[in-house]
Amino acid sequence: MSTKIYDQFLQNCIPREGLGTGERPILKILVVGNSGAGKTTFITRQTTGQFVKEYVPTPGATIQGIQLHVTSETYIGDVLVLFYEMGGDKVWRECHQAALSGMDGAILMTDSNKRVKYWLERVKKYSGDIPVILCSTKNDIEPSAQRITEYLAELVRANLGKYLVFEISSRSNYNFEKPVLWLLRRCLGLKDLVIQ
Repeated sequence: MSTKIYDQFLQNCIPREGLGTGERPILKILVVGNSGAGKTTFITRQTTGQFVKEYVPTPGATIQGIQLHVTSETYIGDVLVLFYEMGGDKVWRECHQAALSGMDGAILMTDSNKRVKYWLERVKKYSGDIPVILCSTKNDIEPSAQRITEYLAELVRANLGKYLVFEISSRSNYNFEKPVLWLLRRCLGLKDLVIQ
């Protein structure tokens, strides 16, 4: 992906007020996508380091958190990242209005081209114009992953500054840290932020 797309995603970064005042920033990330796309595996890998092999559908909405130590030129400290995961479509329809206000960003996980625009519309409807990371999952085991990534890249080009796309694998840790890193940079307004 071109540097222009990354720069556009971070173009309007304004550091949050209060950074460095002793209060730990909190970042709320909505994780959505079709059933079986790898949402729970991604969150579990982020929060515990474990890889979940078996598929167990999420029975509703879950919240899991992790404290990350981050550094940048203007801020060094901890950030609490809360992942809000919604189960498949039926659960989404029952939970969305109550649970989705106040999100800072979203990660849309998909292992197919199906329903990507549906999920983007739901995120916008219930969470507003928050930044979204599009993740093509299971790239180490799905032969169709390249087509999915190309489709997502077209969405990024059509919506410059709003989305980023990454191929990821929770199994092999490929690009595993990038979705959270880039949402932290965008939402905290710290272009040079790194996770320690």
